[in-house]
Amino acid sequence: NFDRHRRDALVMERFTSSPYVVSIYGFCGNTLLSEYVGKTLDEVIYPPKKKGEGVEKEVYVEDAAAIAARSTPIGRLQLALDTFRGLSALHNVTDGPVVHADIQAKQFLVDERTGTVKINDFNRCRFMKQDVDTNASCPVRIPTSPGKNRSPEEYNKDITDLTEKLDVYSAAHILYGILTGMHPWEVEATKPPSTSSIKNLVMDGKTPKLDKDYKQLGAVDALIVDLMEKAYAVEPEKRISSSQIVEELEHLLALEQQK
Repeated sequence: NFDRHRRDALVMERFTSSPYVVSIYGFCGNTLLSEYVGKTLDEVIYPPKKKGEGVEKEVYVEDAAAIAARSTPIGRLQLALDTFRGLSALHNVTDGPVVHADIQAKQFLVDERTGTVKINDFNRCRFMKQDVDTNASCPVRIPTSPGKNRSPEEYNKDITDLTEKLDVYSAAHILYGILTGMHPWEVEATKPPSTSSIKNLVMDGKTPKLDKDYKQLGAVDALIVDLMEKAYAVEPEKRISSSQIVEELEHLLALEQQK
């Protein structure tokens, strides 16, 4: 509807100067003109496959080495960092935060020329207002939260006051995909799990299974696992923030680039 498109345009215009948010060039009614960014993060993490001589081969965009970067530690680090840079921009804006409220890999686009990950699609977002006396952010309410990527507090009908931390929980699923190349809950299920089954798992405090060996694969993967676990915290107050994740990833990237 019109209001969803209006919110989408408002957020893109406010953040169009950020290299980690898709830029807007114009908006009228239900029509929006934005920059072209050719590939979704979903396609990068879970690349489409084609059959060739009995073997499935991953398909990557030609001349875009950064797009295929999930196969290297430094690539996984860069994908995770760009993802949370965009999210942190929303959460730390003046008079914010802005809650995206629909974080999943397909809502991020990857520039085929530079490999930069850009957050997109804000038509479900919420604007957290400020308390004029304390300057504290006021929680928001979202009437319904369908989907397989929601946080425990979104699934819990008894919780009506929501914060930007719900985005962080959902973004933990993206870290899982960057790390493993698999969809969350894929290991547990013999067939694609239903929304209701995932809802029950999340509300029970369960998280997607991860082989313990990922913690032993090197500094990059070990940090991604650690941040993912902190982002999966059931209680929003104990959940790591998007800016904290950016800080830790940037620190490790600096160390890795010195090698």
